[in-house]
Parts: sequence; structure tokens; C-alpha cells
Amino acid sequence: MLPMGPNPFYTAPAPVPPAPIPTPDDKVSVVWIIILCVIIVILGGFLAWAVYKYRSVQKETEDKRGVLYQDEANVRLNNEAEI
Repeated sequence: MLPMGPNPFYTAPAPVPPAPIPTPDDKVSVVWIIILCVIIVILGGFLAWAVYKYRSVQKETEDKRGVLYQDEANVRLNNEAEI
């Protein structure tokens, strides 16, 4: 039986250093947010342009196949060609 007193197996934790005080870099943060938004808008515009070009090429290919195989149902007529 042990006598009453402090726990011999307990070690006190090391003192925790205080957290550093953040410096006010609000201007830098705002600049980075603006730059990232501009990059996202540019990438979104490029993606929209790429999808538009892909679909227009697919439509042209479909039209050319219709003319090549003389498929009357798939050939689009141009109004200027009819005049």
C-alpha cells in the first residue's frame, strides 16, 4: 500500500507555447481571391468555347455525311442555296 501523496507515475505535460498572433494580410488575401476568380472565369470560358467548337464540328460532320450518302432526311438546306 502506498502512502497518500502525488501520483509517482504522473508527469506534468510540457507548457504549450502561445499561438502566434496573425498579421493582417487582408490586402494580399483579397488579391489572391481576385486572381483565382479571374483564372476560374477564363477556364470556364475556354471550356464553353471548346464545347461549342466540338458541337459545331459534330454538326458539320453530320451534315457532310448526309450529303455524302445522299440521305435526304439529314441534309439541311441553306436558304441562300434555294434562291
